[in-house]
Amino acid sequence: MEVSSSADEHVAEHYIIEPQEISEMVKPDKTVKILIVEDNPEMLAFIERQLSSQYAVVTATNGREALEALDGNFVNLVVSDVVMPLMDGFELCKTIKSNVGYSHIPVILLTAKTNIQSKIEGMELGADSYIEKPFSPEYLLAVVSNLINNREKLRRDFAKSPFVAVNTICLL
Repeated sequence: MEVSSSADEHVAEHYIIEPQEISEMVKPDKTVKILIVEDNPEMLAFIERQLSSQYAVVTATNGREALEALDGNFVNLVVSDVVMPLMDGFELCKTIKSNVGYSHIPVILLTAKTNIQSKIEGMELGADSYIEKPFSPEYLLAVVSNLINNREKLRRDFAKSPFVAVNTICLL
């Protein structure tokens, strides 16, 4: 579906802070796959355009489609709206974080729900970040890059020494 520039202006006007072109903050890595879950077609297309210049992107329009996409793709990170039909972003996050096969995947909740209780609920369900709409595309890209880089550092460190002495692990 081709989205017109007037649609971009509508999205920018209602959902975006600083609707400017994203700078080259991160090196493109098309081996990294991001799942975007958003029921608003204009917003989905906008986020996809922002991230697809740097990463491979898969899309879904609700939580159920997202779970199917996770089953069929090796996904490195999920960016999900909260308010969606069939399965909302909170339930999707809870499902991802409670499934041993997906629990390592970072989840960013991107939503217009700005009250403190929603933020707390998202974090308690395991979200790695909670970004409010309107949002800065630069900030979204920075959060995505940071989460991916941190996961890669953990993966490399674990690969170097997969067996760690129990007394060296800090449990809170």
